[in-house]
Amino acid sequence: GNRSPSAAKGPDGTLELHSCPGGLREVEALKDRLLALFEEDPTLRPGDAAVLCPDLEVYASLVEAVFGGEPGRPGSIPFQLGERNYRGESPLGEHFSRLLEILPGRIPASRGADLLEYPPLAERFGLGPEEVEQARLWIRESGIRWGEDEEHRAREGLPSFRENSWRWGLDRLLLGYAAPAEGKSLYGGVLPFDDVEGTAAAVLGGLCSFFSALREARAALEEPRLPGEWAAFYSELLEKFFSPSGVDSADAAWMRGLLQSMGEEAAAAGFEKKIDFLVFQEAFSFRLGEAVRRHSFLAGGVHFASLLPMRGLPFRVICLLGMNDGDFPRSETPAPFDRIARNPRPGDRSKREDDRSLFLETIAAARERLLIFWGGRSEREGSPLPPSVAVSELLDVLEESLPGGREGLVRDHPLQPFSPRYFVEGSEIRGLQGPWLQAARIVSGPRRERRPFLEGAVDVEEESQVSLERLVSFFKDPAGFFLRESLGLYLRKERDVAEDREPLSLRGLENYKIGDEL
Repeated sequence: GNRSPSAAKGPDGTLELHSCPGGLREVEALKDRLLALFEEDPTLRPGDAAVLCPDLEVYASLVEAVFGGEPGRPGSIPFQLGERNYRGESPLGEHFSRLLEILPGRIPASRGADLLEYPPLAERFGLGPEEVEQARLWIRESGIRWGEDEEHRAREGLPSFRENSWRWGLDRLLLGYAAPAEGKSLYGGVLPFDDVEGTAAAVLGGLCSFFSALREARAALEEPRLPGEWAAFYSELLEKFFSPSGVDSADAAWMRGLLQSMGEEAAAAGFEKKIDFLVFQEAFSFRLGEAVRRHSFLAGGVHFASLLPMRGLPFRVICLLGMNDGDFPRSETPAPFDRIARNPRPGDRSKREDDRSLFLETIAAARERLLIFWGGRSEREGSPLPPSVAVSELLDVLEESLPGGREGLVRDHPLQPFSPRYFVEGSEIRGLQGPWLQAARIVSGPRRERRPFLEGAVDVEEESQVSLERLVSFFKDPAGFFLRESLGLYLRKERDVAEDREPLSLRGLENYKIGDEL
């Protein structure tokens, strides 16, 4: 094969402890080890291995990035993520939550533009991918920053000025389409934005419809309602902002079922008091955050799951990820009114003690091999970080039980998967061959001599007087100043697509445009 079977092991090969610089390297080292184990033992299948971590949500995106890919390709491992937080796994749940978060606030331009990136929402307002890019550009260039209009800003306790609000920016766009002024005439105190013409009117119509929907939804938040009425209102928002053909029908049905159950539970409890939007939103966010999607625990492939009680099913290989100090055993913050936590007694339930028992249960469930990974070094500074208390106690026991102590038990992984350390003969750690080996050869090979950026002197005009502005510009960025003033090279700096703060001073390009006009 193209992988080396050698690896970091305990004295009898059943226990491996890996110290890695960060979560990504933990997952990469885990994949390397699993591939090597599958090659060593042809009878070992992906379904014979389970990977557990204190919080699956922390590692889910890393696992998908490292283990994901086209099935069947060399180096791929089938895997299955266990229970996931509904909001984290469902795009509809995530974007619906974002919509509800911005409605009662300032409606910043960046977050409004980000909502349009979700295809089902953009489709609802007749916008495709290219139209969304155009809309994002208009939001930035027209000067939209935050707020509906001047009345909205007054309610926020700020001066009631219209400029840089959504209404002001859209008025500029509409005027620019209806009466282009080439930047020279004001209509009602508004300068038209001239870059809207022809078929672009349809994009502008979709953007205006999106803003109108936001305004109507915001206006509906002001009056208190019964919980059941809020649940019905949320269902209406789902219908108004998301195209049914674009969202997962199961997701939409689950969301509506959750809202309906919240209304029914309030009615069954006899709660008939009207509540504010923020109160219902807090309850909805809590329910959405607690909801999980459960997948079959034995659906095939390497199974990733959170460390939970009664999860100690026997597997031939069990791997523990994220066994960091402070992350495991997990701590809990009791509520201020929890008198049991304030005055604990022997026998009271303790999450930390439960996790310690869970750690022993997991060790016992490993039939052949146990692999433990933690972030043992800082990704930025390289300073050592301690493992979980449970892992430290395990190392203490091993030190007392083994003839050589803990020497050779913990393998310290480098920051990069292409480190030459992985491919040196006799190294205590081994990595995958293939592209990482090629990269390691380049890194460890002869260095190319760096050629100077300029071979000789550059002719520049001497200045008898230097303005304060140019002097400040030089000290802010000497290299950039040299490129601009001596070589005529201008490095363009990308700006955010949408900004949320009003422009309080002119930037370089704005200064140039105004000077050019004058």
